[in-house]
Amino acid sequence: MGQGDQPMGYPPPVSYGPPQPEYPPSGGGGYPQAGYAQQPPAGYPMPGSYPPPQAHPLPHMAPQAGPHHKPPPPGNFSGYDQEAAQAAANAGSFAEALVRKQFVRKVFSLVFLQLCITIGVASCFIFVDAVREYVRPGGDGQWVFIVSWVLSLVMLIGLTCSTRIRRKHPWNLVALFAFTLVESVLVGTICAYWQSSVVLEAFAVTGAAVAGLTLVAVFGKFDITKKGHILGMAAGVVLMVLLVTLLIGFFYVNKWWYLAISVVVALLFAAFLVYDIQMVMGGRANAISPDEYVYASVQIYMDIIIIFLQFLNIMGIAQS
Repeated sequence: MGQGDQPMGYPPPVSYGPPQPEYPPSGGGGYPQAGYAQQPPAGYPMPGSYPPPQAHPLPHMAPQAGPHHKPPPPGNFSGYDQEAAQAAANAGSFAEALVRKQFVRKVFSLVFLQLCITIGVASCFIFVDAVREYVRPGGDGQWVFIVSWVLSLVMLIGLTCSTRIRRKHPWNLVALFAFTLVESVLVGTICAYWQSSVVLEAFAVTGAAVAGLTLVAVFGKFDITKKGHILGMAAGVVLMVLLVTLLIGFFYVNKWWYLAISVVVALLFAAFLVYDIQMVMGGRANAISPDEYVYASVQIYMDIIIIFLQFLNIMGIAQS
């Protein structure tokens, strides 16, 4: 059997690799003749005629655009979003209620200290005869009333109009107790004008009225914070009447007119006391900011002082 002959029963040899191009016979040793376009090998596409890319047969194994463009996982997460929003709302409400409770405690503590200072200072003008006779009308100490009245008015305007004075700690507390001390002297000089029995009766009635108004403000179902504009207009009208009365008082004094004005002012500031307490307690249409504890203390304290002075005036005029 010669070389190149295949033995009987064996398959022909298999050629590996791409098929060889078949060129037309030429004398150029296998190269195409001149003038003929060169043809690509059989089975290879022409340049520029590659087929369009096909979709990946396995979509979950297809290449991704990048880590920043991954599609969201399948499923509905709206339930989880609602639970998270509800949890955040509950946490915010709890924190706000805690801050409001601390604010209420701080305001009423300050008001209690202010009233204790006022009672202590005023007692000196009521029960110490030398001090009482010195500041009464006709005595040498009438300047105490004038000076304390002017200072209390200036300090009250400063505390209510300047946020820097009433918010900068601890100077806001210093200003608050300085104002309380001056106001206490003013109240003491006014109490010195009346008999001790009248002052004590006015004090008892004021205490009962303030306790009742506080219970109404805290447990009442109505919301007086919506009526702030009405209270403001009523206060403006009363202020104008007081100014006219002050001018007329230099020429003519009618005790019944003063009695009527005292009743109106007492009722007005009783409404203001309920309004201010509800503003401090919160949970109404309007509420005062927890940062304004000095301002809130001044408002409630002045409501109580003015109510007391009006009761003192009413009882003093009635008994005289």
